Amino acid sequence: MLLKEEISSDEFVDVYGDNIILMDGNSDDGSQWLDYDKGYENIRDGKLGAYHRYDEIVEELEKIHEEHPDITRLEIIGKTHWGNDIYAIKISKYVDVDDVAPAVLYMGQTHAREVIAAESALGVIKKLTEDYGKDEYVTDLVENREIWVVPCVNPDGSYIVAEEVAKHYDSAWRKNARDGTPDNCHGSGLGVDLNRNFSVGWGVGASHSP
Repeated sequence: MLLKEEISSDEFVDVYGDNIILMDGNSDDGSQWLDYDKGYENIRDGKLGAYHRYDEIVEELEKIHEEHPDITRLEIIGKTHWGNDIYAIKISKYVDVDDVAPAVLYMGQTHAREVIAAESALGVIKKLTEDYGKDEYVTDLVENREIWVVPCVNPDGSYIVAEEVAKHYDSAWRKNARDGTPDNCHGSGLGVDLNRNFSVGWGVGASHSP
């Protein structure tokens, strides 16, 4: 797994801007800085706590596939701007054949800071694989559906969040790591909001501000 090469934690904040760190709530300029003198407690342990870093997500997927090879298929469906693999797992009785049953897709952590979304996706994967053959409803789903799960759509953003949390105990970063423009969100010149970048219905009911 690749984090931005040859960049220390101190340099990381310098590159991406202190103003993407420690945001809490809203103010007139769109941000409000946490004041630790007011008694804020660290909500994580500096290493994402019980939440998974992206490399840990991949380890979980590989372990699940190893334990349930008959109903899972692990695939790399693309690469990120920083060269990280984007993993998807298929869960189905028809694991080696596509388009023979109705399909469903779950995607998690499109916004990098929404780490609970990856946990939810992993929970779906574990429920389906661990309860197959034991729970009638789960067994029916696996035998009559093609279920695809992408636990983390945004690996680069996930690494940015993990790095910021390790240094500052919090992160508001939601985008990926694609080079942007100086006037985009937070003025950092980095990142595209993947959850605002679908081709279908582009700009319908949404702000056109970067």
